[in-house]
Amino acid sequence: MACSAPRWPARLLQHRLVAGLHASVAARAGDLPPELRPAFLRGFERAAAHGLNLGAGQHGGVSPPAGLAAGPAQRFSTAAADAFADAFLPAARTTLTVVAVVLLVTAALATLVRRRPAGGEPAQVPQPVGASAAGTAVLDRPEPH
Repeated sequence: MACSAPRWPARLLQHRLVAGLHASVAARAGDLPPELRPAFLRGFERAAAHGLNLGAGQHGGVSPPAGLAAGPAQRFSTAAADAFADAFLPAARTTLTVVAVVLLVTAALATLVRRRPAGGEPAQVPQPVGASAAGTAVLDRPEPH
């Protein structure tokens, strides 16, 4: 049986990213010339509705409109990358913190769990040969005469 990773961290990351993206995009749209703002906002709305493209060199799946000159296209791309980074970093920080807490709680609980046989009684730990019930070694002493 194959073991698969839980999906909740990815879902939490995407939820936090989409939640933070709205404010980030609105703030970065103000850095663009007025004629580019509607395309910028629509691009992120479309990306959020249809899934964000995440990966190296991507900025949420938003690209400059076709036919845009090099200078404005670069400003558009930079604003998109910055908006994505502004939303992604806090989302990733939150997600990684939650995952770390879950792992720490799980590890702490695992140390507290005692194995019990089917009858419900604590399992007897076998004593090493030559050990007493108190856990100290029994030394061979000559009996007094």
